[in-house]
Amino acid sequence: MRDGNVNNLKFVINYLLKNTNFKIFYTGGGDIEDININHKNFFSYKNFSSKTSQNFYRSSIQTLAKFHITNSGGNSKIMHFNNSKILFIDAWPPVTFQYNSIFLFKNIINRNKKYINCYDYLKMYERACENQKNKNSLKESHQIYNKFVNARDCKIIDNTEKQILKSIKEFILFISNNGKIDFKNDIYKKVPKYFKKTLIENNCLLSSGNFNFKNK
Repeated sequence: MRDGNVNNLKFVINYLLKNTNFKIFYTGGGDIEDININHKNFFSYKNFSSKTSQNFYRSSIQTLAKFHITNSGGNSKIMHFNNSKILFIDAWPPVTFQYNSIFLFKNIINRNKKYINCYDYLKMYERACENQKNKNSLKESHQIYNKFVNARDCKIIDNTEKQILKSIKEFILFISNNGKIDFKNDIYKKVPKYFKKTLIENNCLLSSGNFNFKNK
């Protein structure tokens, strides 16, 4: 439920192939059959399977490429050390950030079927931390964090194409030599002060696409 989905990834790939000249290297697993894209600028392990192992192919791309689009996961740590710029779509949880990144978080519906913006979720997390009984207890801090990560009382919904499109356009501007991204956008203005400091220090943007969810 927390992972990204293949349809959203396919939407991103097709948009980039149509509107840019980027060479796109897919490093995912067995779901490549579900993507089924044939284009001169699209590559997967199939193109290199006779020359190297899948693990070496994947780690090579993650290490050498400067721009990445992914969902939350351990693979982003390699990209972090490579000083890459990353767009996270279908990202979770909305309480952690990574350097040089744009985040489009999954959509959150509470038990009352009400949509919760990512900045409101951050405010809820901040209040929970402020109300922590023992401020010196790492165990209690970890319990609070896990509560918001697991979000057991909430329904977590994948991003829509409208949200992703907004984020892709921001990402292209972010990685452009001539582009200037506004890190202090409308969402930044709504998050708690602590997170504002974290976002700026980490060169991190909460995508405007987080605004574009319509709960049916």
